Amino acid sequence: MKTQINIWNQNTGNETVTLTQLRSRISQRRMDALNPLSKNSVKKEITVMTTNKELQQVAAHYKSFEIRTFSHAKAIEIYNAGGGQKASLIN
Repeated sequence: MKTQINIWNQNTGNETVTLTQLRSRISQRRMDALNPLSKNSVKKEITVMTTNKELQQVAAHYKSFEIRTFSHAKAIEIYNAGGGQKASLIN
């Protein structure tokens, strides 16, 4: 059974995602924070090991392989700390 997570967004309402999809969203936030210009040529320069502890986006403080191994509790914590959307575990 896959872990189901509810994401609440004030503009679009509720959305149900899996843990893998939540990790993917955290990784996308990381890429966007590390590359504010969002140019494909610059994105290629960001490596697995690139982190930046100065950014306010919490996802950028972790390496990409760490994000892929987050438990559901850690993924929800990081997702909630880095944006206006709120995630919660569905029992």
